[in-house]
Amino acid sequence: MIFYNFIFIFDVETVIVIQKRLIRVISRYDNLRLYGSEPFRTLVKITMFYLEHGKVLEALESLMDLRDFDIQEEFLFERTMYKFVAGETYTITNTNRIKAIDDALNIFQAAGSTHQVNRLVDHIKLVVKANQFHNDDFDALIEKWGGTPSTKTPTTTTVS
Repeated sequence: MIFYNFIFIFDVETVIVIQKRLIRVISRYDNLRLYGSEPFRTLVKITMFYLEHGKVLEALESLMDLRDFDIQEEFLFERTMYKFVAGETYTITNTNRIKAIDDALNIFQAAGSTHQVNRLVDHIKLVVKANQFHNDDFDALIEKWGGTPSTKTPTTTTVS
């Protein structure tokens, strides 16, 4: 939980090491709480961290770890965040999943989670900037959800 709350103070290499340890011990804590999965949420946050730092390959590897989770049907937050982060990652790797991102934002909006929607739109802007990525659909999505679209730059993806 401490790592989850302070991930932003670490560098990418440290997060990679911590993630590997987390994956090894994750089965002990998976679905301990009736209302959600902390290990899953932590891996989602790690994936978002990688995207914000232009580490698309690491984000894709984290998505593979997330797919292995058996998330209970009632864990709506986890399912919605997976939809969002997978859509975002695949869109950056040139497989357009804007609809999945928009669907996730619509779910949070319908649930009254305006703060979460705003945080995710801000996250998209960080990811676009960190990856020097331009996509008209991303710009339209950001604009739809009340943000300012990125400046027009060529579509590039940094895979490290």
